[in-house]
Amino acid sequence: MEAFLDRLDGVPPDWPTIYGAGHQDPGHDDRLFELNRKRDAARVGNPALDRRIAFVWQGELTQYDQKAGGFTVGIGPTLTATRWGIVRFKPEDLPGNLIAVPDPQLRQRLRRQFDQRRRIEISVLMTGRLVKEESLVYDFSHDQEGQGLIMPVVRVERVDLVYHP
Repeated sequence: MEAFLDRLDGVPPDWPTIYGAGHQDPGHDDRLFELNRKRDAARVGNPALDRRIAFVWQGELTQYDQKAGGFTVGIGPTLTATRWGIVRFKPEDLPGNLIAVPDPQLRQRLRRQFDQRRRIEISVLMTGRLVKEESLVYDFSHDQEGQGLIMPVVRVERVDLVYHP
């Protein structure tokens, strides 16, 4: 992940300078906006923008849909700490109605677990390409003051649901 960010943008942002005195600093938003615009412009024509990438979000089967013969899927982002900051992939236009339809044997086993109110976690593997106009968005974490956040914006082409028994 870090090597990919290196190819896209060269070096991590100078987070302390951009953060300044924090969210209340009058220049904070301007510095963040300027960072994003400069880096967007510098990325134009970079061949790394054309590469297919994949990332994983956490998922959970939330209810059984008899009509679809599968389970609705709730998902949430995976945060990855890097020397660049925290990376959180941001899928563009992800469908809100993901349904996992396993083969009949696995479906019966999962239904039994579901009926026993056992939590069924899955991995949601998304594959796509960066949105060229806004491929990386730099921001700050809402959970940890001053922590840099990098959000690659991905146009999702494929979603695979992976069950880990």
